[in-house]
Amino acid sequence: DKDAKRFGLTSATVDADDAEWETVPWFRQLGNRRRNAGLGNFGWYGRESFLPEFKFAWSSKGLRFYAKVLDERHDATQKGLDAWRTDSVQIGLTGHWRKPDHVNWPLLTLSLANKEVYLQRDTPKLKAGPLKEVEFATKRVEGSYETTGTTVYEALIPWSVLDMDPRTTKTFGYSIIFNQSIGFWRQGWEGYFAPLGGQIVDPTYFGDLTLCE
Repeated sequence: DKDAKRFGLTSATVDADDAEWETVPWFRQLGNRRRNAGLGNFGWYGRESFLPEFKFAWSSKGLRFYAKVLDERHDATQKGLDAWRTDSVQIGLTGHWRKPDHVNWPLLTLSLANKEVYLQRDTPKLKAGPLKEVEFATKRVEGSYETTGTTVYEALIPWSVLDMDPRTTKTFGYSIIFNQSIGFWRQGWEGYFAPLGGQIVDPTYFGDLTLCE
């Protein structure tokens, strides 16, 4: 994929491997303070127990996403549209950041429990459920006495899912939440532009990223 090379990736393979992502900078979670009451009450023992970080890149095929989560205990017992209740990643996206439609934008859920990325709720153009057009891979490495367990997520999201053409539109809006569970459904969450209550519902509060060559 020559476009992937052009925009900072040496490989277009979606395989939950970080080798092709080395030159892409991280969006990091900084500090050791708890991010919400849920994390403070259950399963939060500092950054050694839960630390999500992620990257975005792009090509002509779509928006590329890679995330690595240090999570001491990983719960993937909930599947399908219920996967958000346990350890997972949720991303709200819009290709119309300046004037977002309140209904026509995708909320995606990435989970170790599902083989596909799930559209969490209907849009005027797409039905809730698995999005087979999104390339997706996950990997779980269990921890030991010396290291914390790690979960990796990687996806290639076609521009059609964002209703966006990168040739004419360079800025998109996003909100991202990393849901955390230790076996009793979701106990907490954190992310970028994460709304109060941990439910992504309003695209007017999304942050923005601009595609750069």
